[in-house]
Amino acid sequence: MVYVANRRLYLRSMSELAARPISGTETQTMIGGPVFSPDGRSVAYWTGTGEGSGRPTGTLKRIATTGGAAVTIAQADFPHVIRWDGDVILFDQDGKGIMRVSATGGQPELLINVKSGEAALGSQMLPGGDVVLFTVANVPAETSDARSMSRERRGTKRRSSCNR
Repeated sequence: MVYVANRRLYLRSMSELAARPISGTETQTMIGGPVFSPDGRSVAYWTGTGEGSGRPTGTLKRIATTGGAAVTIAQADFPHVIRWDGDVILFDQDGKGIMRVSATGGQPELLINVKSGEAALGSQMLPGGDVVLFTVANVPAETSDARSMSRERRGTKRRSSCNR
């Protein structure tokens, strides 16, 4: 498992009692959202700053679980959820929707857009990579306003799966 503590990432094997810091992540101002690569050898995470007005800005990065130099994947505002599916990383951006970027880095592209007053969260790409499941909620959050949705990656229509 990987987690954030003391402004750095820590890795704990389920067969070990103690966690160890991942070397190369210890000097970050803000750090969050760690997620394993599909093969478990790397971790993607967000790091940035909360200075200034508005949303914290920063970058998505990738680092080997053994530590070393972190590689920048893309510029990103603070995401609520990061998901690594195959060779693609999905993450949410307030006011935009769900973004997609290659795990090797590049310019993020808008995969799922949201209307004004909505947020798209919890993206999950289904096997085959053609359908994305996600939740749409009104912002600011109100009770019983979340809807589970699906969208074909190449399509333009959102489909409501369930209302809450």
